[in-house]
Amino acid sequence: MPLVFAAFMVVLAGAPLWFSLAFVVDAGRFLVTRRWSATTLRVLAFGVVYLSAQVVGLVALFHASVPRTYRVQAAWAGALFSSVRRIFGLRFVVEGIDDARAPGPVLVLVRHASIIDTLLPSVLLAPRRPERATRRLRFVLKHELLADPCLDVAGTRLPNHFVTRRAQDTATDLMALTALARGLGDDEGVVLFPEGTRATPAKRARSLARLATEDPTRHARFSVLRHVLPPKTKGVDALLEGAPTADIVVLAHTGLEGFATVADLWRGALSRRTVRISLWRVPRAEVPAAGPARTAFLDAQWARVDALAASTP
Repeated sequence: MPLVFAAFMVVLAGAPLWFSLAFVVDAGRFLVTRRWSATTLRVLAFGVVYLSAQVVGLVALFHASVPRTYRVQAAWAGALFSSVRRIFGLRFVVEGIDDARAPGPVLVLVRHASIIDTLLPSVLLAPRRPERATRRLRFVLKHELLADPCLDVAGTRLPNHFVTRRAQDTATDLMALTALARGLGDDEGVVLFPEGTRATPAKRARSLARLATEDPTRHARFSVLRHVLPPKTKGVDALLEGAPTADIVVLAHTGLEGFATVADLWRGALSRRTVRISLWRVPRAEVPAAGPARTAFLDAQWARVDALAASTP
């Protein structure tokens, strides 16, 4: 927290200098490429917004109640998302949102291809505007995200679970996921990124190599896909066990792949893109019982996610 506040003061005090230098860098890139992208200015602007959101969020979370923490979380995610959209000139096309927001407990399965897609569930399903339907979300996230001060404070205050990806005791994590999903109300849900990490060609190759020896049937299914990793079924099973009446909502997207790393931003991969988001809801009665049938069902949902990703021009 002290580092965040110190960085914010340094950036704020030197803003005229930093933005002047960023303009000079972008001008130099223009002379080389003959294309004006303002990439440095955009990245710097996003950095300022991020630090500002951290400071404002930490102040708002100071001694906040649990209900207020939910509101701050939604507002914080919404502010970052809106800033990214404006700074990088993104256009979003969303379909299936009304069905996903309908009452009833849900398990939200999200494609993970970008730093930004971690904001999508809060922005789409738990919006901060009071006139819209709201949903309190519980998250399953990687432990490394606790390095973010706002996520640390809000995330540990609310019912979430942070997974250490290299942990050996997976049984403990699965029990925690089942407990996390228990008692979901009609205005609540649990968010999981079943791929476990952002998909890259190298990670896909490693996953397929494992499946070739461990599960040839799944290997055959995913060897023809190009943009997703096989979803990890044990985490989904654990959540469904804890929430026996919850529907499944799949949140697929394409167009955010240009923000997998900060280096992608620097290359200007995210600027002025159209992002397509598709949500669909599967009633619990249509979700097979745990076992091969459920695995095939989840794989079919992810094949649909891959098809959307493949539609990107």
